[in-house]
Amino acid sequence: MNVKRWLPEIIMIGATVVLFHRLLIGEVLYWGTPSIQFYPWRETAFSMLRSGTLPLWNPMLGSGAPLLANYQTAVFYPPNWLYLILPTSHAMGLVALVHIPLAGLGMVAYLRRLSVGRLGQGVGGLAYALSGYMVGRFGFLSVTSTIAWLPWLMWAVDGLMTSGSERLRWSIRLAVVTGLMLLAGHAQTAFYSLLLAGMYALWRVLSSDRKAWIGRLGAALGGVLLGVGIAAVQLAPTLELMLSSQRSTGVAVDEALSFSYWPWRFLTIVAPNLFGTPARGTYWGFGWHWEDATFVGVLTVAMAVTAFVAWLRARRTAETGSALHVVPFYAVLLPVVFLLALGNNTPVYIWLYNNVPTFDLFRAPARWILLAVFALSVLGAIGVEHWRVTRRSVRWVRLSVVGGLAAALAAGAAAGFLAGTREATFIWAGVRFGLTVAVTGGLGLLLWQAQRKPEQRPRWELAVLLVLALDLISAGWGLNPTIAGTYYRRPAASTEPVSQALNDGRVFMLPSADDNLRFDVYFRSDDFQAEDTDLWLSLRDSMLPNVTVMQGLRAAHNDDPLLVGVYADRFEQIAERLGTRQLDLIESMGVTVLVTDFPRADLPEVYRDEHVIAYAVPAPWPRASLANCDEAWACVPEQPLSVEDAGPHEVRIRVDATQEAAVLLLDTHYPGWQAALDGQPVPVERANGAFRAVVIPPGEHELVFRYRPQSIMIGGAVTLAACLAAAVGYSLATEIDE
Repeated sequence: MNVKRWLPEIIMIGATVVLFHRLLIGEVLYWGTPSIQFYPWRETAFSMLRSGTLPLWNPMLGSGAPLLANYQTAVFYPPNWLYLILPTSHAMGLVALVHIPLAGLGMVAYLRRLSVGRLGQGVGGLAYALSGYMVGRFGFLSVTSTIAWLPWLMWAVDGLMTSGSERLRWSIRLAVVTGLMLLAGHAQTAFYSLLLAGMYALWRVLSSDRKAWIGRLGAALGGVLLGVGIAAVQLAPTLELMLSSQRSTGVAVDEALSFSYWPWRFLTIVAPNLFGTPARGTYWGFGWHWEDATFVGVLTVAMAVTAFVAWLRARRTAETGSALHVVPFYAVLLPVVFLLALGNNTPVYIWLYNNVPTFDLFRAPARWILLAVFALSVLGAIGVEHWRVTRRSVRWVRLSVVGGLAAALAAGAAAGFLAGTREATFIWAGVRFGLTVAVTGGLGLLLWQAQRKPEQRPRWELAVLLVLALDLISAGWGLNPTIAGTYYRRPAASTEPVSQALNDGRVFMLPSADDNLRFDVYFRSDDFQAEDTDLWLSLRDSMLPNVTVMQGLRAAHNDDPLLVGVYADRFEQIAERLGTRQLDLIESMGVTVLVTDFPRADLPEVYRDEHVIAYAVPAPWPRASLANCDEAWACVPEQPLSVEDAGPHEVRIRVDATQEAAVLLLDTHYPGWQAALDGQPVPVERANGAFRAVVIPPGEHELVFRYRPQSIMIGGAVTLAACLAAAVGYSLATEIDE
């Protein structure tokens, strides 16, 4: 193998291995969403698949909830099929790990299309793949998977600037990339990526041969629509859930503006740990550290400025190069996306929320900075290819070395004034920044030598890539703590006593206890507490939503992003009620075990540890019963019935009624659930706002509920047709060329 030829890829993969080496020696992700979302979702889904069952419904959460329609479960995303082979605990980290170099290689491919050289490809690939945005969100597995496809999306869009059968092939490549990105499982990231690709396609068409604009834009639109068709098997069930969810009319304005970019975090573009890091328990910045993470390396930012200066010079001399022509697009993009990311810090976003469709679909405006990270990485890649040191500028390069060292010394001297305060993080961030500036200036001096002695150029390029890699590795170090691979297999001490008390009921944690435990005990924004092994072992006993899935406990609570709307309403009612009124509502959900973080004298205790207490609920409603219902389907149970779960998608109930009555089942009412009485279809009514009920005549009967959603059938048919269309189209394009 020609090592020099593959040097950027080798360094990129090597840096990834260094940063995430613990995942390669058998440790697993646990902090945040891996424990409380992705492990429960994907262990449930892929266990069903391994047993030959399509994972349509999750009976373990929220009194039953859609599983496949939960977009972030991402069952149909091909890389996730590794979960069928490996334990879920290890597959989470390894699948995410693969997407780091995948993102970098996509950036390399895109930059190659722009005719950027190998050094620029390496800089852009490293900056994007190991950016603060990517590394900080690494544990958000669906985000990590989706981010990786953005540069491939831009690569495919740029390829559409061809003609004839070649354009058709690029349109199909665009469809495949779009389909994979949509299957990866994060709607917000995919939406922003497609929006960027659309703006880029329009700009590329208008800034080139306008005679071909209809064909090129048509190929782009056709590719995206075909990609949507490829992903329809996932999108159709998710759309059904979204239309039935608490977000069916958009998110409330306060939620939409949550996690807005904190203006002071602009400083972290060059000083990533200025406000500390939760990896060392020193973070004191506003909100969560990953929401505002924008770092792409000091060298990358400097080279982005260089790219803009090179473009200005090229315009004056009418010598715009093939890569420089994209500089104005990304230069304009940067302030726009940063303005959007500021969210509630300016009046712009609230105006857009009130007047422009789609701005009420998502929360966290700070996530717009994904596009800024991409733009900085591209500009940095172009800039390094145009980095020149002249006799006139070498003096400024030397001054940057001296200035950087002086800044580092000054920051270190401030230690005596800031020691012991939260602002002490400024010291080390300042030292780091100063040294990085000095090293970057040193690279400029080496470039001055390499320009006069071309044989030194390869060593200089190696130094550039290594400096950038070390900068990114040091910034991301410790942001994804790991734990022993046995963590998820450890038996939970709370499981046995709580299981005995459930008695075909469900466990439920009060919303107030959920918030306190989640954000004050376990997942603190300032400190990962990664060294406190006992704390993380206790998380397995906590019965937090959705940790109960790992314990095999049926739960009435649910931490899915999209909740069935009628069921989400009941959660709000519980949160708003107090005392006996709250307990009455909990009992009416079939909850037999209530979990709190404070003692109660009115309920018998089932289990207690340092953080939680579980109590037996005194008068829970039976899961199934003959009930007295009024015309509005407000029902009260009268006679309990036995329930048999014939798998996750079928519930059987034996009934012996002396007169016409209603059978009330305290499982979530949702489209796709059908009922048959003695083999004959009967309508399913929504009872008590959230559950299922069926009217039965007198006598002995067998009532069977089955989950048969039409959305998966429709989506599957569309996906099959789209895949066939893509294969046929690509074959035809190839035959035309031959």
